Amino acid sequence: MNRRSFLKLSFGAALLLATIGGSARFLHRARRHPAEGYDVLRDQDVIFFSALFPAVIGPHPQFQLSLALRSLDRMLLASSPAMRKEVFNLADLATFAITRGPVTGVWRGWQHLQDDQIRAFLKRWQHSRVGLYRQGYQGICQLCQMAWYGVPQAWHNIGYPGPPEFLTRLRES
Repeated sequence: MNRRSFLKLSFGAALLLATIGGSARFLHRARRHPAEGYDVLRDQDVIFFSALFPAVIGPHPQFQLSLALRSLDRMLLASSPAMRKEVFNLADLATFAITRGPVTGVWRGWQHLQDDQIRAFLKRWQHSRVGLYRQGYQGICQLCQMAWYGVPQAWHNIGYPGPPEFLTRLRES
């Protein structure tokens, strides 16, 4: 390949990447509205975390996905804008059709996956050579666990009696 062909190819590739990147940003801005019934979580976030919650929490007798999702929504609403942005970036990376397959190994939508496929995704990110994927795995697990174990229905089975009485009184005042 001569220099002129190489420059043409490089220019074409740069133009293609810029077009795809610009389109992706435009599409994601359009998808930033909260899902119905949520303050922060968007439709794609609800689908993504609905698939992940059961795999992360495991067999919990009182597990209720709707309570866990609402708890996650409240957590994100109370968190900083920077934290919300990080969670959205992670969810966007894992749910956007162009990046979902190469990054997660999930080629179909999250709502179509079986439990073993979701566990395989989590295991792949947990043991990845790429530090960013390992951090993503830890972030997903921490978000799901904090959201579920922040719900009073989860406390009895883990032996947590609830917050100390003085904190309950402070919250009520």
